[in-house]
Amino acid sequence: MYLIDFEWKNGEWSYKYAKDCPGKVFANDIFENRTELRRVEPNIAEETLGILLAPDGSTGSQAEKMRQMATT
Repeated sequence: MYLIDFEWKNGEWSYKYAKDCPGKVFANDIFENRTELRRVEPNIAEETLGILLAPDGSTGSQAEKMRQMATT
């Protein structure tokens, strides 16, 4: 789960990280049990639709995955 927030410094924006905006997100499972969702920083890629994507647009994780696949 990504919690996205921004901050402005000297006319430039950047993503906030968990240390800058602490918080937790909860959701109910199918049995109505409240479960805390795992929080992911905006520069960490997660696999979605078969590729690794990160909210900040970084592509290093996907490039590394493709290099490993090509080597194998």
